Amino acid sequence: ILQSIAETLNNDAVPTCVLYLSSLGPVILTAITAYLAWKQHQQNQQLQKDIANREYANMLRQNMLDIYNAHFEALHLIKPASDNVPDLFSSVNSFMPWAQALENAHAAIIKANNQARLMIADDDLLTATSKCQNTLGELLSHVSDYIQKGLPMTVIHNAWNTIFAKYGIPYNDYYTLSLNLPAKEEFWKLCENRHTQEIQKRMKAFIETLDGEQFDIHFKKYIQIPHL
Repeated sequence: ILQSIAETLNNDAVPTCVLYLSSLGPVILTAITAYLAWKQHQQNQQLQKDIANREYANMLRQNMLDIYNAHFEALHLIKPASDNVPDLFSSVNSFMPWAQALENAHAAIIKANNQARLMIADDDLLTATSKCQNTLGELLSHVSDYIQKGLPMTVIHNAWNTIFAKYGIPYNDYYTLSLNLPAKEEFWKLCENRHTQEIQKRMKAFIETLDGEQFDIHFKKYIQIPHL
């Protein structure tokens, strides 16, 4: 074969095998180019899917974080007040803004929980958020009922009458009252009643729905960032 090729080259002729290879070259190059283009297309599609999945995961994480924060903003409003409910309801300037903030917190949780129900199908999480919403609704109902009946104003007025008669502190003089510890403690006791006790009970119940890891655990799988 080599001798035949040599003789053909000596005669300035192109071997048949070289002609075959020459004719197959463009076909092979076209096939390689097509394969590389297909491979690049596949990689681009996978990259687009990865980007879309990452954007969705980030959006879901942010939305779930907003839902989580709505509940804990309510907790930060209620937990400090639960330590001394009679003090909270001893002044119009304290309980009226607080009651309005409580109503706003309840509306925010309703909105957050509606969003959660539309976004995910997680029975455990939705059960936990619904329990929280219902407990907060019961608290708001008791607070609103107590205020709308005008009972805090009557209680405060009677308490000031007692404090003035016993300590001589003028009505609505909270600064002087704050300087007299026995008078202040007695004033708080006078502002306490079955309504404030029930409100405090509802506060504690709401706090328990968000206590420790029992509530957090439902959100961690949506909020935590996976390790790279």
